[in-house]
Amino acid sequence: MPPDNFQVGLERRGRVSWRPFPCPSCGEGRSPGDFLRASFVASEAHFGSKLDQQIKVETRLLGEWVGSCPHTEIQHLDPPLLAEGSEHSVYLRAEIGQVYKVTLPGIFGDWYYLKNGVIHQGTSTPFEYLVRLEIWEHLFGREGAAPVPIGLTSIGQIVTRQKFIESAPASQIQVEDGLEDDGWVAVKKSAYVWKKAVTKELEIWLGDARDENFALRDGRLIPIDIRLWFVIVI
Repeated sequence: MPPDNFQVGLERRGRVSWRPFPCPSCGEGRSPGDFLRASFVASEAHFGSKLDQQIKVETRLLGEWVGSCPHTEIQHLDPPLLAEGSEHSVYLRAEIGQVYKVTLPGIFGDWYYLKNGVIHQGTSTPFEYLVRLEIWEHLFGREGAAPVPIGLTSIGQIVTRQKFIESAPASQIQVEDGLEDDGWVAVKKSAYVWKKAVTKELEIWLGDARDENFALRDGRLIPIDIRLWFVIVI
């Protein structure tokens, strides 16, 4: 179990405490997303439950793992709080050029879909959040700024680390032109939602494609904070 003085997540601003996830022994070489999926794959109730219940189940499983893993030590950081948004608290270690993000309790982001020409919003589960990170690494990892999941707090918050990018901000026009040059097609520009075909049956959608979420370096777009998810084409 975590030590008595283990402060979870955001109970103390400026202090981030987590257990590395998944550790090599527990993970057995699996990605964080695959590790979580293996934890609930045998539960038919999970797949048949409502979305809010799925989020609670997955969050509980993540928190339980933090208290049960015997192979690693709790990690701590005390960096200054850089910002707090709708999904994360963001911390900066300027001396090493790293940004740490901690998901807010019970919150793992959103995804979007088009219905009758109107963009609607859905809530992501922890598993979907981890898949988002895998897509991000696959698509934009070459820029070195993709967030990497590094751990969990004892209440199931996901901790990530990514490179701090010092570069010129991108304009909205530069974001849209850069996405188009990279093969993305606008689902609805005014809602900042784009898509890219993977196969005839599968697409990747990108949300929150605002200029504030991208940097520009050497003429290339670098995503700083975006949302990604798979869509099956029917």
